[in-house]
Amino acid sequence: MKIFLAILLLVGALVVVLLLVGPEQLWRRLNQIEPLQLQDWPGRPTPNWALACPDMSPDERYCRAAVPTHTSPVVAADADELFQWFASHIQAGGEAGVPAKSRNASLVTVTARNDAARKIRFEVLSPRLSFPDIIDLEVFPTGQDRAGFALLSQSLLGSSDLGVNARRIEHYLKDVSAEFDRS
Repeated sequence: MKIFLAILLLVGALVVVLLLVGPEQLWRRLNQIEPLQLQDWPGRPTPNWALACPDMSPDERYCRAAVPTHTSPVVAADADELFQWFASHIQAGGEAGVPAKSRNASLVTVTARNDAARKIRFEVLSPRLSFPDIIDLEVFPTGQDRAGFALLSQSLLGSSDLGVNARRIEHYLKDVSAEFDRS
């Protein structure tokens, strides 16, 4: 009976901490993902991420260390134009496929941005429990008026994402293909 009471007290204390601190602050304190270069990112041992990179020849490959889970297109657009479109599109769109004004939409926040390097990091909090995911985007020129991009979506918590990151990547790949001509 004492063990049950101790466990109940511990669970109660955790609930109070969760309510006082807020779930997003608690998740941030539990796990951090360091800034990275998608070109050299080796992947993670857990299957809670998805990576899109262009299918390029081995000597031109942008994502050199990790095997992408998706292929991103090279589009007929200036790299700066593609970067600005993506930056505003991701921030406005919330969770993949869910309108930003919907009560089920995720909260999307820019946590790092370097316009000169065409790199941006978003934190996406899930609608109900504020589980944090990170979206990293890097846009690069591939020729005159052509651009490619690497897009990584990864969960901060757990070892499985139940396909959320792959669906998010697929949503953004469809959107960019609808907006820009492939080259």
